[in-house]
Amino acid sequence: MSESHPFSIASRKNESGELSIVIKSLGDYSSQIKKMNLGTICFIEGPFGNFNYKNATSKRQIWLAGGIGITPFLGMARQVDFEKDREYKIDLFYTVKNNAELVFDDELSNLAKNGSIVFHKNISSKDGHITADTIAKQCDTTGAEIFLCGPSGFMTSLREQFINLGLKNNQIHSEEFNF
Repeated sequence: MSESHPFSIASRKNESGELSIVIKSLGDYSSQIKKMNLGTICFIEGPFGNFNYKNATSKRQIWLAGGIGITPFLGMARQVDFEKDREYKIDLFYTVKNNAELVFDDELSNLAKNGSIVFHKNISSKDGHITADTIAKQCDTTGAEIFLCGPSGFMTSLREQFINLGLKNNQIHSEEFNF
């Protein structure tokens, strides 16, 4: 397993040095990772990019995850310090095809109980595809910065929809799965 692959960090910054990533088995490489033995030495490089809620200029944020795109949001939700970050107003929308794909539902629901994050679930087989209009009906988009992570078509479509609603491109941030 000597290939390089990008993965999103799902753990919060901590003193223990533990690193948590979430991997969906989509191909030969990602399906083999679960077969690694405990103690296998891995070379980790990064993190790369600026996909972090603290890098935004606005404390009003809308996070949109499609499928396994929940991973960086899980890491950020775990990082929110609910005592110090009370000024943040975050709506997290998590859309999946069906209930079987809804991972970390309990943890995200519990994190939302602390007040800085409002958690919205969308099961597209039941609720239909999520749109910027749907989101704008559920929360205030005024002055918000949008964070997107998921399949490229999902992110491209939502970016265009938010721009059509009047948001500027620089208010929309995305986590790309490739370099």
